[in-house]
Amino acid sequence: MRRVWLDDIREAPSGWTWVKTSADAIALLATGDVAEISLDHDLGDDVVNGTGYSVVCWIEEAVATRGFVPPKMQIHSANVVGRERMARGIQVIERLVREAVAAYADSHTTRALPRSIGSGRSGRSDLSERVDEFLADGFGQPDWDRDLKSEPPR
Repeated sequence: MRRVWLDDIREAPSGWTWVKTSADAIALLATGDVAEISLDHDLGDDVVNGTGYSVVCWIEEAVATRGFVPPKMQIHSANVVGRERMARGIQVIERLVREAVAAYADSHTTRALPRSIGSGRSGRSDLSERVDEFLADGFGQPDWDRDLKSEPPR
């Protein structure tokens, strides 16, 4: 897994792959072989080279629509407005990832429901096995002669 440094001027630190355009950064991200990316916002000519924000938008779209697993992301841009914009995009990506992980966990977790509500007066521990018996006996319907020893209300 590689670490990608996106910047048009500042050289990459040792151990990082230096790319100067958003298209080059996106091409590396698309391989799935990027563990970490550090982003500059301004890459010279925005039309030709794109911006760091373009990369954040690509990652956000890939996470939202294709289940892309984003790399660790950091920003080293000196452009305050661009930095804030990219930071907001990264927050959205992190939220999308949290939601995807939660949805996956929900769909892959077995929820064991309690088999019994306890033995109670019946001495039998599993109510689910007795449902038909209860319904056949008129469970929930008062037996005025037996239960209340009185006349039903008029």
